[in-house]
Amino acid sequence: MNLAVLGINFKSAPVELRESLAFTPDETPGVLRRMAAALPESERALLSTCNRTELYAATPDAPPAREALLAALLAERRL
Repeated sequence: MNLAVLGINFKSAPVELRESLAFTPDETPGVLRRMAAALPESERALLSTCNRTELYAATPDAPPAREALLAALLAERRL
């Protein structure tokens, strides 16, 4: 398995940015479905607290677009 992790936390981003990238419990299933659709053979997780937001994807191989997909999902929060 290859693991990709993308996230922000209280050490890497100011509170305003962390708040804008946080996911609510109601949004989590939709994000995980989009991750599953884009990376169907992956195991995936989303962690979003007041201090951090992290996306995880474990895949059998390392598809080149995997990190870009995680970044795009996180960037959607800013739009």
